[in-house]
Amino acid sequence: MDTPLISNPTRNEDTNTYTEDQLTEHGNLRLTAHNRVVAERVVRLLGNNNEASNYLHAAAVLHDFGKATPQFQAYVRPEETTDCPDMETTHAHLGALTTWYVLGEMGAPDQDRLAGTLAVARHHQALPNAAQYTAEPLARENGIRPLIKHREFSSLQKAWNARLGTELYDQPSQSERVNSRLKRRYGAFVRSRRWWKQFRELVLTCIVHNLDRAL
Repeated sequence: MDTPLISNPTRNEDTNTYTEDQLTEHGNLRLTAHNRVVAERVVRLLGNNNEASNYLHAAAVLHDFGKATPQFQAYVRPEETTDCPDMETTHAHLGALTTWYVLGEMGAPDQDRLAGTLAVARHHQALPNAAQYTAEPLARENGIRPLIKHREFSSLQKAWNARLGTELYDQPSQSERVNSRLKRRYGAFVRSRRWWKQFRELVLTCIVHNLDRAL
């Protein structure tokens, strides 16, 4: 495998975006240069005056970490061919796993750690519903049925709520016990002001709680 590692072959319209030292002799964008530029832009946009900015900087540096694999480097170079499965050239998943680990080593709060990981995992796509990647798979694997009802805007959400059943949903002692545990572990208040952001914050808190119990 040729060095240095590259992020992508630079197109003609991009040549003025990067300095000469950030490109290879063939005009390809160096992977380290791309990651550094993205991290610098994040700091400029969001500031560098609090602890959260350190987590954002780390996630930005690591967002293309998965491009360092031999499979991706062969895939991204026009002069080379690769016969590996498409999954091995998908770089975002490896970057997300690395971000989860590094933010944990930095002592990032659980919600920031999860947010950074999801942002890296889907940085070429729209951000997902986090429950589809965390709480719901864990629940299915362990035979756990959720007790949080959906707001009923569609027939699918009504059907989901109907599956809960009164024998599970109408057990206040379980709800009170979980609420007490969440308050002790993550605090008894939410930071968001809008109701829908408050709801999202509570859902993320429950997801992190389930991850803590499962790992």
